[in-house]
Amino acid sequence: MARAVSRDKGKFLSPTRWFRSSASGSVLGGWRASSTRSDAAQGPIMESSVICFGEDWGRHPGSAQDIMERLSATRTILWIDSLGLRRPRLSMDDAKRILTKARNWLRGARQPREGIVVYTPIVLPVFGSTLARRINSVILTATVKRLIRKHHLVNPILWVSCPAAEGVVGKLGESKSIYYCADEHSVFPGLSPETVRLLEESIFKKVNQVIVTSTRLLEAKAPYNTNLHYVPHGVDFDHFSKAAAPETAVPEDIARIKKPIIGFYGLIQDLIDFSLVEYLAKSRPDWSIVMVGPVLFDVGPLPSLPNLHFVGKRTREELPNYVKAFDVCMIPYKLTERTIYANPLKLRQYLASGKPVVSTPLPEVLRYEDLVKVGRTPEEYLQAVEWHLAHRSEEESLRRMDAVRDEGWDHVMDRIRSLL
Repeated sequence: MARAVSRDKGKFLSPTRWFRSSASGSVLGGWRASSTRSDAAQGPIMESSVICFGEDWGRHPGSAQDIMERLSATRTILWIDSLGLRRPRLSMDDAKRILTKARNWLRGARQPREGIVVYTPIVLPVFGSTLARRINSVILTATVKRLIRKHHLVNPILWVSCPAAEGVVGKLGESKSIYYCADEHSVFPGLSPETVRLLEESIFKKVNQVIVTSTRLLEAKAPYNTNLHYVPHGVDFDHFSKAAAPETAVPEDIARIKKPIIGFYGLIQDLIDFSLVEYLAKSRPDWSIVMVGPVLFDVGPLPSLPNLHFVGKRTREELPNYVKAFDVCMIPYKLTERTIYANPLKLRQYLASGKPVVSTPLPEVLRYEDLVKVGRTPEEYLQAVEWHLAHRSEEESLRRMDAVRDEGWDHVMDRIRSLL
């Protein structure tokens, strides 16, 4: 096990102070490292390849994909698609996903961009079975070792962002192993909490380092691995600040929608408080509530509301154009075991656009309460939106942008590279 980190005697730093302090390499989000910058970040190991077990590449890109895209500028990345920790259901959505995985498996390794090789494995999706896990471990280890040889991966570092990859840790000849924990997987719907905890506890014992992205995860995982680092998400500031640029065009489909527009983008899933969304739409029929993203959940009668618009999935490149049309940005997530551990990527993206933001009281959002209005009840949420509509300010827009200007992925990557 690598050297430990110890608690800093002070409180957790504010988000802005975290980024400024971490750029110097001295502080890890309120935790102070007991050692200086790792020697692993110097010399030949800078060219180490990375084997990353993540979600399905490009399906719903998360922070692990953001990180690997940036690392690929100087390293070869072997990205292994999701291993499917949840047992498939008899549903059309799961059938489509299985067919997509089968097609991608038949294609073999593919290269979506320079420096990144993506492979879709086929595994037994029954991780509660010891026998199935052993079979998966043997198959995955042999397959990934073959890919390492084929693609000439150098001194590979293993980056695991899903508990299902537990069976390969320590078996690939990796020079270092890292568990990147961006969610509390044990509370995901459809997963066995006992199986997830079993896999995670094994991973914690095997890996050299653990990286978490929220303070709640930092507290929850501290007992299991001493080499623990808090590295919050970054933001692609240059991209999302385009929403404030005069030359950015508003797409025709949203330009036709009546103002004011109270907008959200992301996965339309059960994390969203749809009763809150319905309350806003019904209470203010003169507002337009716009939801941008793929619908992954039965939203019931909501689409019948005349001022509630589901415009469907849009590419990441298009998001600033849509946000430009928003008058207020929403984070309407329910407060659940899953969301209290989350650090929403869209929080900093919204702020980078300069748009006002209203959120439910997620722990990570509360750290930005001087920039974001929080609604703890539907009535408070509505009042917060109304306040922003009545107090539009170019000065406040610039203040929001300036607050996250130094929280870009470049600063996060400085910390990540120092840990590799």
